[in-house]
Amino acid sequence: MKSSDSEDQAELTTFGTYKPIMSLNKKSFKEMQRFFVLKIIADNPEGITAYQLSTEYFINRSTVKLMLDDFEESGYVDINAEIVDGRANKFYTLTPEGFDYLLKLKYKWFERFNMMEELTLRNLTNAEKDLYIDKIKNYETKDEQLDYLRSMQSRHKQNMRIYEKKYNTFVRMDEVLSEIIEKLEKEAELDEEELEDFFNLVIDFNHDPKDEPPSS
Repeated sequence: MKSSDSEDQAELTTFGTYKPIMSLNKKSFKEMQRFFVLKIIADNPEGITAYQLSTEYFINRSTVKLMLDDFEESGYVDINAEIVDGRANKFYTLTPEGFDYLLKLKYKWFERFNMMEELTLRNLTNAEKDLYIDKIKNYETKDEQLDYLRSMQSRHKQNMRIYEKKYNTFVRMDEVLSEIIEKLEKEAELDEEELEDFFNLVIDFNHDPKDEPPSS
């Protein structure tokens, strides 16, 4: 997407008592779709076809074609043609320019998803507080009230565990990065083994099955 951040800011719409850092329109959702497709391509360094993108990830075929054509024109993907089972197939891989664009979208959407996390988990308005209290008061029996409060407590405990692990992991990442930077400042070459250890921390953190979102 070629629109600038300033254009997005100019199109902000009010969401309740909040002003999102994204415009709630087709353009924003199209950009999110582009982010996910680029992420899929990046996760398939051997290449992936338009057919695989469409069938395995449930993306409309015409949408995939238009997106890949645009990525090719922008220099974000390379195409390798191969014959598979007697048929010519185009395998798409990410270019360095495509990776830079993916990182740009990744950081941008991190802020946006963080906003959604703020809205869903942490920010509570007085109006919502009153709705919660009314909901609990309107249960007919004490047992129903207890069931609801216990389920709420369970969700909060799970959130606490997730945030604690996130915090500890980010602290460790910062420590490792500081060590890498300090060594690189003193030495001529980058320690690739330590750099790999840092990114392995990120991978292990992102693939921890315990970090599933709380059930509603």
